[in-house]
Amino acid sequence: MSIEAPSSQYVLHGEIASGGMATVHFARLASPTGFGRIVAIKRIRPELASDHEARDMLADEARMAARVRHPNVVQIIDVVVRGDELMLVMEYVLGESLARVLARARQLGHALPVAVAVAIACDVLQGLHAAHEARDTDGELLELVHRDLSPNNVLVDEHGIARVLDFGIAKARGRARTTEPGGLRGTLSYMAPEQVHGETSQQSDIFAVGILLWEMLVGAHLFAGKTRNETLAAVLSTRVDRPSRRGALVPTALEDAVMRALEREPSARFATALEMRRAIDDAAPRARQDAVAEWLGGLVGDVLERRRAEVRAIESGATAVKPIALPGPTDSSPTTLEPARVGRRPLFWIAVGSACALAATAVAIPTLARRPAGDPVIVAPPPPPPAKAEAPAPSPADSIDEPAASHGAPVTRRPPARQPPRPTSSGNARRAGCNPAYVVDSAGHVVWKRECF
Repeated sequence: MSIEAPSSQYVLHGEIASGGMATVHFARLASPTGFGRIVAIKRIRPELASDHEARDMLADEARMAARVRHPNVVQIIDVVVRGDELMLVMEYVLGESLARVLARARQLGHALPVAVAVAIACDVLQGLHAAHEARDTDGELLELVHRDLSPNNVLVDEHGIARVLDFGIAKARGRARTTEPGGLRGTLSYMAPEQVHGETSQQSDIFAVGILLWEMLVGAHLFAGKTRNETLAAVLSTRVDRPSRRGALVPTALEDAVMRALEREPSARFATALEMRRAIDDAAPRARQDAVAEWLGGLVGDVLERRRAEVRAIESGATAVKPIALPGPTDSSPTTLEPARVGRRPLFWIAVGSACALAATAVAIPTLARRPAGDPVIVAPPPPPPAKAEAPAPSPADSIDEPAASHGAPVTRRPPARQPPRPTSSGNARRAGCNPAYVVDSAGHVVWKRECF
């Protein structure tokens, strides 16, 4: 049985965040019946809109993330096709990324309470377990691995709930686009050692959660090098200190759980995210949800209030942004995700001086973000600039794909602006194919060659 419904449409508003491949916007689902809802829409940047690989990556993310249904995971609500453009519609979550929360805590000199750290870690592990157990429409496991579980991809919302987001580079069975052989994707300082060598499993994600929990308890970065090569060396060889050796007052059982998650041999770690969640839950009491919310409000309450004001402005119609009407979920033609299409990857390298490696690419492609005739556009005064307090704190130079601030929705990462360092080993540097020791894909991401390290 099919049900006819009045036509609804998403009205696109101001930008929440921007990354190297996509931007995320506020949007409102508007219906003739008066029903409305604030959502977040992720769309490919106009200059990449005709890149089939970028579209396929976004379609892959939608397919996988839509199969993960859990309160501790940011949900995909819909996929909208507007002409040739594909956009992800996600629930809008009012909160702050764990990266910015920890940066603010360090800035103010506030130690993270152990009970709050345990509560956040338990939420992340519950969402991660749901992702690991996600199944396709035939009931078969997707064998999903997040691969980039950094603080930027953990959101703590206003109610004190932590959520996992951004499955943009996740590995899963049946994914149309995969990382090229020999390439690295993710954030170096939150990678498991085997991930550096191209091997990933659920235990790789568990290692990343171990890093998150260690850093929340200690209040410092675990694998922090001044350069990417130094960070890579730290991930592969640095001995991890117990949190108590860094001055953290942590129950022994909780320390044991953290150190087990950080074992270099995957088989020595927890078998599942659920097993680790139970272990740390038993090792130390976790803060109640309302207590986490109160702690978050005391730390970043000013940021949350500014975002509430933005949402109220959109809902009241007094918005200082530019709305654009998009097709809605009840459009007469169903939304479909096309299978992957293999196309050329136009990359334009820019020389950065004699004897320097090629550093950046630009994708010269026509835009897909054409507004269909008849789409209403309402222009209003520009939004006020964000307060300086929202600026992210400096992080170690370890990110292969630098993430933008999430503001409650996944954001595809921006490639680093500066030229990556070449391998320190002169033998490797002279090796064929290792000058430079990386390639840049069509989305603008730096992909390192493992054989050159």
